[in-house]
Amino acid sequence: MTWMVGYTPQISTAVWVGSNDNSALKDSGGTVLTGKSAAGKAWQTFMNDYLKDKPVEQFPPWG
Repeated sequence: MTWMVGYTPQISTAVWVGSNDNSALKDSGGTVLTGKSAAGKAWQTFMNDYLKDKPVEQFPPWG
């Protein structure tokens, strides 16, 4: 299974990609997939679509 979690000032999002038997996910060549290569792609696509045409926001100052 792979996870990707991230956030912007507008939204926080988590993506999980896995199987029912908790076995490692592999690509067609047999390479084990990581968060970046599985859930990360879905997360990035969602975030790009969600944030499209929205104004850039900054996080408030810390403290």
